[in-house]
Amino acid sequence: MDFIIQNFNEFLTFTGFANASAGNLIMILVGALFIWLAIKKDFEPLLLVPIGLGIILGNIPFRADAGLEIGLYEDNSVLNIFYQGVKQGWYPPLV
Repeated sequence: MDFIIQNFNEFLTFTGFANASAGNLIMILVGALFIWLAIKKDFEPLLLVPIGLGIILGNIPFRADAGLEIGLYEDNSVLNIFYQGVKQGWYPPLV
């Protein structure tokens, strides 16, 4: 039991839940609600489970001193590649 508590405390320290705002916590609850609706009520599970997981993962706050960033302007980051595709017009011909 001590192992679980120690790992949970390390998880809270690394993810930065101490820096969580009310908006982060509300959106995490919304993501959990989407997953609950998908699993328990069987309401569009193929749609709501990925949306709920994305909401939860997107709203986990960063630790303030970890130096983590979104990465839009870093070279070869995933978001930068997506942004370049939108900016340079790669996606309309693909669709």
